[in-house]
Amino acid sequence: MNDESLPRVSVVVVNHNGERFLKRCFDSLFELDYPKNKLEIIMVDNKSKDGSVLLVKNNHEQVKIVKLKDNNYCKALNEGIKNSSGKFVAFLNNDTKVESRWLVELVAVISADEKIGAVGSKILFFNKRINSTGILEFPNFYINHKGFNEKDDGQYDKTQRVDCLSGASILFRRECLDDVGFFDEDFVFYYDEVDYARRCRDKWDLIFVPESVVYHEYAGTIGADSKMFKYYVERNRLLFVAKHHPEKLAAAISSSHLFYKNIQVEHELLFDIMPDVLKKLVKENEKEELQLVLPQLFKELRKIIDFEKYDYLKGLLGENKTLKTSLKRMEVELKRKEAVLKRKDVELKKKDADLKRVYNSRAYKWFISRVWNVHSKLFKQK
Repeated sequence: MNDESLPRVSVVVVNHNGERFLKRCFDSLFELDYPKNKLEIIMVDNKSKDGSVLLVKNNHEQVKIVKLKDNNYCKALNEGIKNSSGKFVAFLNNDTKVESRWLVELVAVISADEKIGAVGSKILFFNKRINSTGILEFPNFYINHKGFNEKDDGQYDKTQRVDCLSGASILFRRECLDDVGFFDEDFVFYYDEVDYARRCRDKWDLIFVPESVVYHEYAGTIGADSKMFKYYVERNRLLFVAKHHPEKLAAAISSSHLFYKNIQVEHELLFDIMPDVLKKLVKENEKEELQLVLPQLFKELRKIIDFEKYDYLKGLLGENKTLKTSLKRMEVELKRKEAVLKRKDVELKKKDADLKRVYNSRAYKWFISRVWNVHSKLFKQK
């Protein structure tokens, strides 16, 4: 495929307060082995409060900037689609750096077969260990990246069909986007590519392309250990189930990792999630389905409340045991001090008896009478 026959591609980079990543990302895009006149680069900014927009304006004036008033990643993807003009549309995270043949390898594969709706890259961490070679689905609708944190020894270097591609670096055929529709903005971010892959799979193939390589700072914008990241991971798993498998939602609640962790912290997070889950369930399903699902769902929620009661009672029992241990220690200490006081009392009684014997002795009485006589004479002389 020569330069003239290469299709026009729009690359959409969604950004939120990613100033520290953007120069690296856009510098690599402008060094691609791809004709500049066939490349449209768009940054959709999600209400950044840092210097992101100014930095891009000053350093990459070729980048088309679309500014949004809120921070919804899926909405930003949709705005990127609306503002793009390419035959193919690529989505790339802002905390990435692409290799020079990143795009041309994706285009070569997707152009070879009209049944291919999207192609994805081999995504590596900056230490060159694997971030993602596709997404695996586990029981109870949990997901993980294939090859995550493995050393890259070429074990995944085969172009192949997969069930789901990582949204950190993915190229879509325009016809696929038009056919499947926009990303579901209820997800906000995370699980969006899993939902989209589910909607694609009946008609379109998704292909992993290992020759297309991108380096990624995993969860660079939000932080993998942040409370927000944990919240959206679990929230969107349950939204996905409510949308695609409502009959399994009740079981998915009690299989949540939040169900078994620190109850005072994690269950609060779980119940924060539930209003959105219920809203999604009602939005995506018919009345007949809801009549079957809701009783099961509330039964599971009652189990969680009972579990909380048990944990609370267990905590009280633990506190009671601690209190009993403390009281026992105090009782031992009091007995020790009581024994000391008894010994002191015996000693004082002995000394008191000794003093009484002295007071009642003939020597003491004789001595006192002599002292009294001396004082009396001195007093009379004065």
